[in-house]
Amino acid sequence: MKTKTQSGKRIPAEIKELVRDLHGNTYVEKMDVVSLCEYVSKKYHLELTLAQGNILLEKIKFSSPSRARKRILEVKIIRALDVDRDTSYLGEYSQRQSSRFSIDRAHSQDCASLAANSGPALSQLRRILKTPAGEPRPGESEANVVKYTLQDYERMESLNNGNWSYIGIRAEAEIVLPYQVNKGCVRGHEVYAYLTQTLGSGGLWGIESDSERSYFEEVKGEELSQLKGSLRTLGFSARAIATAFKSVEEVEE
Repeated sequence: MKTKTQSGKRIPAEIKELVRDLHGNTYVEKMDVVSLCEYVSKKYHLELTLAQGNILLEKIKFSSPSRARKRILEVKIIRALDVDRDTSYLGEYSQRQSSRFSIDRAHSQDCASLAANSGPALSQLRRILKTPAGEPRPGESEANVVKYTLQDYERMESLNNGNWSYIGIRAEAEIVLPYQVNKGCVRGHEVYAYLTQTLGSGGLWGIESDSERSYFEEVKGEELSQLKGSLRTLGFSARAIATAFKSVEEVEE
């Protein structure tokens, strides 16, 4: 299938969707044919001949402004450091022990100074990691409390040593929304301006950075799905969304 331009030339079917995507793009309209071909090659991985570039440029420039439409410029997955995460579920550093299972960071667990005590010795400020576990629950052994307290302690120490961190993941789309600024003297001569906005998913925070890869993929999928829903609400077609989501860039903040 071929599509005619206003001059009567025909544009190949494989470029038809490209024409629609670039329609109303004032940045592209200012390009010469060589720059346009380079732009298409980099952004869409499609190689055009100069003849095809000329046809494409003509189609973009002479398309009716009344067909101005919203566009999705790019979609990104963003990983950002979560610096305000509550870590109290692992324990809290203090100058006092909260129970006999609190851990003194200044001593190893087999230190002789601990042997005669019912719990770890008190010491300097913030040397004690107060366990959130407290005393054993009915039917729970002390050995079990000690086991999980040590796990929490080692996890907290690993966090403080920078071996892992908390992060957040969200999806973002940069979109362009047209709005009419002048009706023009006759139909088809309307003048449009374009507003660029960033649309984001809600994001999920408090993710442990050393989590399984499968979990990261699950979270990314959920955030992208949420973003797609928002784009549909704004009136973007399923085809436009599918095209934009073919190339999702992952960045870190």
